[in-house]
Amino acid sequence: MKTLEEPPYLTVGTDVSAKYRGAFCEAKIKTAKRLVKAKVTFKPDLSTAEVHDENIKGPLKVGAVVEVKNQDGVYQEATINKLTDASIYTVVFDDGDEKTLRRSSLCLKGARHFAESETLDRLPLTNPEHFGTPVIGKKGNRGRRSNPIQEEEMSSSSSEEEESDQRQNEDLFGKVVCVEGVTTGDKKKTTWYPALVISPDCHEDVTMKKDNIFVRSFKDGKFYTVLRKDVREMNSDCPPKADAGLKPALDAAMAFQQQYVVPGTWKTEVKEESSSSEDDDDDEEEEQEEDASGGEEEEEVELFPEERENFLQQLYKFMEDRGTPINKRPVLGYRNLNLFKLYRLVHKLGGFDNIESGSVWKQVYQDLGIPVLNSAAGYNVKCAYRKYLYGFEEYCTSTAITFRMDLPLKQAPKGEVKSEGEAGGAAATSSSCEEQTALVDEEPCSAQVHV
Repeated sequence: MKTLEEPPYLTVGTDVSAKYRGAFCEAKIKTAKRLVKAKVTFKPDLSTAEVHDENIKGPLKVGAVVEVKNQDGVYQEATINKLTDASIYTVVFDDGDEKTLRRSSLCLKGARHFAESETLDRLPLTNPEHFGTPVIGKKGNRGRRSNPIQEEEMSSSSSEEEESDQRQNEDLFGKVVCVEGVTTGDKKKTTWYPALVISPDCHEDVTMKKDNIFVRSFKDGKFYTVLRKDVREMNSDCPPKADAGLKPALDAAMAFQQQYVVPGTWKTEVKEESSSSEDDDDDEEEEQEEDASGGEEEEEVELFPEERENFLQQLYKFMEDRGTPINKRPVLGYRNLNLFKLYRLVHKLGGFDNIESGSVWKQVYQDLGIPVLNSAAGYNVKCAYRKYLYGFEEYCTSTAITFRMDLPLKQAPKGEVKSEGEAGGAAATSSSCEEQTALVDEEPCSAQVHV
């Protein structure tokens, strides 16, 4: 159990006591997949809700008055009633072994994690008259708590069972399965549909039980939570029979299983023009921003433009089916955010959960080609990634859906590039070194001209 002095979540590098086979051993947190849930009560209407800490502005303490983002995206004043650390931690023990544990199996180093009733003063060694008294106390009356050692063993076995169930579910990630069910009209008639098992972490509002798994249907593209006993892996050598209405879904499932072909129903057309109503209002701000950054922006050329289109079609459809559609083109630093480039930059760094440093996020921001306006640049791009891409990253990782990760090439901006010392303000282009040499004597050929 957490004490009041303990933080709502633990950070990488924290010294802890980690449970291993029923005993606590010294360890250090290596990685942390942070997820803190808070039950809050909104002050205006006294309604309650469970939110993630990323939607809270203020201290993460029980009883604290904070600002919480509601379903409409508006921050309202609320009081924190309960905090739950649902993070997953990977710890390293002194002997080098690693283990992935939940917060309930960790406590801060030096904290009390044994029963106060069984101290050295109560052991028979200090009282010879009680040598025959066992250390484990007598069985209490019905309704009272059992002794702490038995509770520790039970909790250890239950946590190991949970980890075993979790591993079984994770083994199904990316597998094409048949989900069976029973129709309401005829109990003897069973129905089924092909689906893909995915990680529940890709959906914000899904709470999984140990006997449930999360799937995406090839029939309608929707996400469902189903019982594990109702799922069986599909055999490509002997596929199940399907009626005419289910045949397209079965064909799509077989194509994905054999060649990882994403079905067309999992894609949507993406409009290039921005649908944001704020574009007109931001024109002046964008012009000011361009002036502040020198008015010079390098153009980028995608090596595989069709792959960018493929990525956006899947991303937008995924967000739409998840219930969090991207209705406006994302903007960061008064510029349109290149989601595919951001996804590739973070992927090259090992994914969202592997980036711990704010300076690394700031570098990602700069690599996007967006001028850094303030110290919150790294935080802003991190929030943008979590909002638009984190769930899709978890989805793609669990299903082995991949994309070409070649970053776009930078080119010199079109038009004239002015530089002091150039005769007649000649236009600089990247077509050939001969033209550059003819215009500027003793000037090295370069795609960029430094002022």
